Amino acid sequence: CPIPMPGYSQAVCRRHDVKLENIHHVAINVSDYERSKAFYVNKLGFCILGEYVYPSGTRRLDCTAGQIRLEIFCCAVETGTFAERNIGYRHLCFHTEDIEKDVDELRAKGILVESIRTDVMAGGRMAFFCDPDGITIELHE
Repeated sequence: CPIPMPGYSQAVCRRHDVKLENIHHVAINVSDYERSKAFYVNKLGFCILGEYVYPSGTRRLDCTAGQIRLEIFCCAVETGTFAERNIGYRHLCFHTEDIEKDVDELRAKGILVESIRTDVMAGGRMAFFCDPDGITIELHE
């Protein structure tokens, strides 16, 4: 458990069957793909891992700097889910060593988790679910 900071109550840690190890990546939505690509690559020094255009026309840029992995999306349509239309934060992704076990565990706790699927850009497997406010969370193996 973390050491409590002054002014904060003692941290409470409980053993859980889902083992989250670290943040795998951060995904953001942007309003202008080329402008954002130039900013992150040319100004902040991110290296391009790959670019992809979805059938809907949404563009995706995967890039990295040091231990940071960033996914940048630019939605081509004005309809779709909140995550597709919202400029800014898209989802939080946790790395896991055993996605099938963790998805089963989350479902056993009453959490609706999408089917596990292959991540064609980053490799590995992934599954999505939402927190109580509808914020998207991804598990990535």
